Amino acid sequence: MDELIKKYYGKQNRTSRALVVIALSGILIFVLVANILPFKNLIFEKLYPKKLPKAVETGFSNTPIPGAYIVERWTRRILATNDAVYLGGEIEAVGPNTGSGVPIDASSSARLNPYPYVSGPVQQVLPDGNNGWYIAGLFNKVGDKNINFVAHILPDGTVDNQFDVQIPTSGTINSYNYSNYVNTIALSPDKSTLYIGGVFDKVGGQVRQNLAAVDAKTGAVTSFDPNIPMDSYLSTRINNLALSFLPLSVVKP
Repeated sequence: MDELIKKYYGKQNRTSRALVVIALSGILIFVLVANILPFKNLIFEKLYPKKLPKAVETGFSNTPIPGAYIVERWTRRILATNDAVYLGGEIEAVGPNTGSGVPIDASSSARLNPYPYVSGPVQQVLPDGNNGWYIAGLFNKVGDKNINFVAHILPDGTVDNQFDVQIPTSGTINSYNYSNYVNTIALSPDKSTLYIGGVFDKVGGQVRQNLAAVDAKTGAVTSFDPNIPMDSYLSTRINNLALSFLPLSVVKP
């Protein structure tokens, strides 16, 4: 009977030792594989998640903050703390998010304020003759006003809410959808009419292809219609405008 008991417990001890060896081998294999394979960070982050700083845990707003600093090129890592935000990546410059149109002082080159934030590229800026500005480009919002491609900035740096050219954001030709934009603008000598050129097919709900004229105060489209045809490749576009200061009857060939 004693012999049977010894054999039984001997087998149990050997089994226990074998299980311990198997468990330790599994842990060793896991550690080795996890450090070799490219997803090692993912494995350990899942097993041992790091507690994020309090500022990150509370979340961020999806609304951009005008004037907040932005980076040029790529940001690969961001660490936010209660006191600072650390950025890492292929960064060439860091500066305030001023929007796409920024007036500066001619002497000091300092940014002039106030001036509305322009959401999108600005192709041309034109004085209105009264210390204000017309701007044109590929934007869809200026300050708090939703306005496409052409806007009027008043002398006090605010958006002229009475001026609205009303150009759709996109058009269609031969079942092909394309984006509208304005490349160039020109103001008549009497400052009553603003001419706009670029890629578009409608202005103020009326057909105007690539070139149109609007009231300089309201943005309402005028009867001016050169009827420049558009093609499927959008190769017909207006990039520059120039106006004669003399009546056409005076201009000689």
